[in-house]
Amino acid sequence: MREVLHVDDTREKLLETLNNLVNPYFRNHGESGDSVLSKREETILRLIARGNTNREIAGQLFLSLHTVTTHRKNIVAKLGIKSVSGLTVYAIVNNIISLEEISSGKEK
Repeated sequence: MREVLHVDDTREKLLETLNNLVNPYFRNHGESGDSVLSKREETILRLIARGNTNREIAGQLFLSLHTVTTHRKNIVAKLGIKSVSGLTVYAIVNNIISLEEISSGKEK
């Protein structure tokens, strides 16, 4: 079956459709209590989805640029997603970040 996004879909319907469209890593994230990503990786992913650069993330979390780069490489390796937009969709679908947090620029 082919999934289609509609402009007038509810937020829940949009998230459900996105969830059905993406690869298996996107599905059932955290349902068993086990997360694909560590808590630190989720924090870094949240900041990536908010549009922060590696240097900005390093400054906010008091980490070295090298450490942030390593975490980012680990995130990409675990998820198989290289683009910021793909990582952002993953973060939204898996409730790592809310749509409101992205659009307002404010943390939850």
